[in-house]
Amino acid sequence: MSDKAMLVLGEAPESDDEEFQHIENSKSVIVENDHTEFDADSNYRTNNSKNKKRQVERESLAGRSDNFKMSEDTLLHKKLKEKNMQFYSNLTTFNKQMYLNGINRMNETNQQLVKAQVLLQDTVTNWKYTEQNLSHIRRKLADILAEEYIPKINI
Repeated sequence: MSDKAMLVLGEAPESDDEEFQHIENSKSVIVENDHTEFDADSNYRTNNSKNKKRQVERESLAGRSDNFKMSEDTLLHKKLKEKNMQFYSNLTTFNKQMYLNGINRMNETNQQLVKAQVLLQDTVTNWKYTEQNLSHIRRKLADILAEEYIPKINI
């Protein structure tokens, strides 16, 4: 292995304090819930545990939303958003470019087909004129060959 340091793109966690605080908060709530279960009064125990559970749920949801908001503002998330926007832009540009290239090719093909059609129509018209001229020449040749120019001589 080489002794060079490796640079990894991204962002390291800013601190582990948030995770430890969340874990310790959940542990203290569990410990408090365990202590309340040993109370003599069952009504107090059930009401208190229900209230604490609700409070813990609210705090955990609030903590999660705070952590989520904080995590959205990190450098990693900013870079991810930037790269996602760039990817979306490149993807839409790619699609538009493919569409425009397709339209241009179809227009060129259409123009070539129109030119080919005009050329084919001219060719068909010329063949018709040629056919008419050949049939006229055949009739004239038949008339010429039907006439006797040289009289028959009998000896």
